Amino acid sequence: MTVAGACFPAQMHENQLRNVQHDEVVVLDGGHYLHWTQSQAMAAKITAFLGENLASR
Repeated sequence: MTVAGACFPAQMHENQLRNVQHDEVVVLDGGHYLHWTQSQAMAAKITAFLGENLASR
């Protein structure tokens, strides 16, 4: 999972994830300190992503 925003465009992450089996691009509003300004949203998305992908193994 990768989180995109103004500083890191989604297209850049999509290119990086081309060979990854389980991927998701999440776009959140914010700047460089997204982990501070969107920490709750990030935690929720990461938890859901891990739950979905670990359950399928």
